[in-house]
Order: sequence, then structure tokens, then C-alpha cells
Amino acid sequence: MPLNRTSLNVKNTEAFSYFSTDPFSSDSDSYSSPVLSPVPSVSPVPSVSPVRSVSPVKSERSAVNTPKEKKTNELDLKKISEGKDNRTTFMIRNIPNKYNQKMLIDSLNKTHANTYDFLYLRMDFKNKCNVGYAFINFTDVQSVISFAQQRNGKKWEFFNSDKRCSLSYAEIQGKEALVRKFKNSQVMEEDEAYRPKLFYSSGTRKGQEQPFPKTKNHHHHHHHRHNNSKKHRKT
Repeated sequence: MPLNRTSLNVKNTEAFSYFSTDPFSSDSDSYSSPVLSPVPSVSPVPSVSPVRSVSPVKSERSAVNTPKEKKTNELDLKKISEGKDNRTTFMIRNIPNKYNQKMLIDSLNKTHANTYDFLYLRMDFKNKCNVGYAFINFTDVQSVISFAQQRNGKKWEFFNSDKRCSLSYAEIQGKEALVRKFKNSQVMEEDEAYRPKLFYSSGTRKGQEQPFPKTKNHHHHHHHRHNNSKKHRKT
């Protein structure tokens, strides 16, 4: 009995459709249609997109950290009393501009003599007046608490100023770090009344003025200026 070619093709097609694809088939029609159908199922590969979700995490962290960074310089007496903050160097803000360094020292000593070992009232040398703030380093945290309770938010006694004393932490902390910062500064070439002041931190001389250390570069620069001034006088 002659083979029915049509029925043979049907059986072959059914066999191939069962396995989805036949790698040995030369019939392009029967091969291509099953292969194309599974390809769209690969589309879930772009599920890598969740990687992008990492970026919002960074932005959330930075957003959370930003306010903390802003508050790092704010005075918190509770943290100090609990021993969580032992910093002792501060900026005293809102100082009346007519105050000079001697006036400021006299004002501080009325309530807190011998409690600080560094003081620098920032000056405008051209106008010969301060710019409204000073750096101070207290000898211990108890002096910080006492000063904040008695002076922070209070008016200054001279010149009938409406400005109120305000404290905030300085970036440079500690007497030694302050000395390193200022001993090579040009401010040490200014009039002595405008320079930073050091005071003994302990011992029988506590609170008395201490000589500010000078570097060799400072001595050489001062000697160079002195010689130049002599030359100008001769000419």
C-alpha cells in the first residue's frame, strides 16, 4: 500500500511539537515556529532592574546623615553631663564689635577666671574692631557646663548691646591643636593685642598668661621684617 505523504508529515509534526524543537530537522517551517515561541520567555532577564533600586538607598542615607552633620557643632549640655561629649574648644559668637581682647578677658574673668587656657578674638585689622566671634578652650568639661549655664543666651555688659552670647563647638579641638594652627599664622605678626592668648592650664600659675611658642620660620620672618624696616629708615 503506497504511503500517504500527507499523513506522514502530520505524524512528524506532532512528534516535533512534543519536544518543542528538533535540532536535526531541516524543515525550516517546522523548526522556526517552535523556537520563536519560547524566546519571549527570556524577557524576565531584565529583572536586573532592581539594581537601580540601590541608588535610592544611598540618597536616603545621605539625607539622613545631612541633619546630623549640621548638629555636630551645637552645644548639648545633656550629652556633656552624660559624658558623651568631651570637647572643650568653642566659638563664642555675637560679641559686640567694639570689644577688644582685653575687654573680653575682663568680661570672662568676672565669672570664669582660670577656667580657660586659650583665647583668640578674631579682629578686622583695617577697621580695628572684632568680627563678632572668638575661640576659647576650657580646661575641663565642667567649666563648659558652668559657662553655658551662666553666660549662654545672656546679654553682654558693655556698650548696651542687644547681642546675646552664643556657644558652638569649634572644628579645631584642644589647646595643642590650636597652638599648631596659630603659631605659623600671619596673625602672629600683628600687634600683640590682636594675637591669640595662651594661659597656663594647671599648677600654681594656672590662669596666668603663657608665652606663645614660636617656630624658626616665624623668627626668621620677623628678623627679615626687622631688617627691611632698618633699610627703609636708612634710605
